[in-house]
This record gives sequence, C-alpha cells and structure tokens, in this order.
Amino acid sequence: MLGIEMEEEMLAKINEMLSAGARNFEEKNYQMAFLNYLNALLSIGSYLIYRDLGLLYPPEGALGMMRVRYPNIYEIVLKYHGYQLSIASVGEDVAREIKEDTLRIYEREIKG
Repeated sequence: MLGIEMEEEMLAKINEMLSAGARNFEEKNYQMAFLNYLNALLSIGSYLIYRDLGLLYPPEGALGMMRVRYPNIYEIVLKYHGYQLSIASVGEDVAREIKEDTLRIYEREIKG
C-alpha cells in the first residue's frame, strides 16, 4: 500500500473507532466506549508515527516510540491503560474523560 493510501486507511479506522465510541457512550455501554476510545488513542499514536517518520507500528507496539515522540499522548494512554485489567470499574465518568481526551488529541493532532 502506498503512503497516502495507508494514511487514509489508518484515518478511516480511527474514525470508525471514534464513531463506535460515540455510539456506545450514547447507549450507556461505557466499558465498550472506553475500549473504543482507548483503541483510537493508540491508533492515533501509530498514525502520527507513520505520518511523521514513515514507520508502521501496531497500536500497542507504538508505545515506546510514542513515549519519545509524543510524550503528551503517551501520558494520556498510560493514564487509561490500567483500566483494561479492571474494565468492570469503568463507568460514565471514566468513559467521558477518555472520550474528551481522545477527541481533544484527535482535533489537535489530526484535524489541526
């Protein structure tokens, strides 16, 4: 896949995750919304690394590079990463918080 096509595919997947997160949040399925937004955050990191450096990392594999290149995003990912182990503890407040953080990063880093 050529560079532009890969970027478009990555952005389409990020947008799908954001849409799923919004839908799940609206349906009060906060755990699923949380996972959608966390996956979108990780994918945004992968996208930025690909866009800026031409290196393709899977979302989880991009954490090390994210820590170096995008420490603000890395810190936000870390803030939520532990909730995966105790997903039952995620309620509306945590889901709303990750939603707002994810959309803010998306607007700043991608829509910019």
